[in-house]
Amino acid sequence: MEQGVGSAYCVSDERQEFIIDWQAKLHPKNSVFQAELVGIREAIKYASTTTIDTKIRSDSQASLKVIANTKTSPIARQIQNLLLKCNNVRLGWIKAHIRHVGNERADDLAKSAITSIEATTIKIPIPRSCLKRNLKEALSEWQTQWDDETRNGQTTHQVIPKVEGKSHNWPRQLIQFVTGHGPFPAYLHRFGIHPDSYCACGEEGTPFHYATSCHITASYHFTCPQDRTKQNG
Repeated sequence: MEQGVGSAYCVSDERQEFIIDWQAKLHPKNSVFQAELVGIREAIKYASTTTIDTKIRSDSQASLKVIANTKTSPIARQIQNLLLKCNNVRLGWIKAHIRHVGNERADDLAKSAITSIEATTIKIPIPRSCLKRNLKEALSEWQTQWDDETRNGQTTHQVIPKVEGKSHNWPRQLIQFVTGHGPFPAYLHRFGIHPDSYCACGEEGTPFHYATSCHITASYHFTCPQDRTKQNG
């Protein structure tokens, strides 16, 4: 639900009377798929304490399929290990939303667990899909902030317009060049170390000026990042 994630199971006897209810809340960022597996796992744990032949029905085909898979999730592997030790437990699928009393009761218990103060809280790792989504959102926000920067980092943005998680491991000299924080008039003038911010040719003495347009350093020029982008386009 929007308020969170819950898991539950209920136990009925041979007369179809409910004798056990179990419910728990998970972290809001845990998935419904994880909640389904937790419910099955806890139901198996309960069944393993008895010698009664037990059939656990779930309306999650995905959960049952992943339990039968050899390459599967950590929770499903726990279930597989439990089943190997329990000879009295079988798993089965039941169609959802057909008003099966036990299935409806388990759904209601799972929903009520989300807001219940008394419900057990189970901690399991947040799914990889959620972490990937959070990382993607963080990178998107970071990119927006990087693109909107109007004063600091302008020269660096020309070289690295797209944010990414990897380290470039640049040497000190290259970092000074890319950031403009080196022995250049435009930078030194800000601290009163140079009389002005201009190159001997009369243009502003920035790193990119010396590397791409200054006629004094013409023999050392390379293509400006913006020009390279236009050429590639």
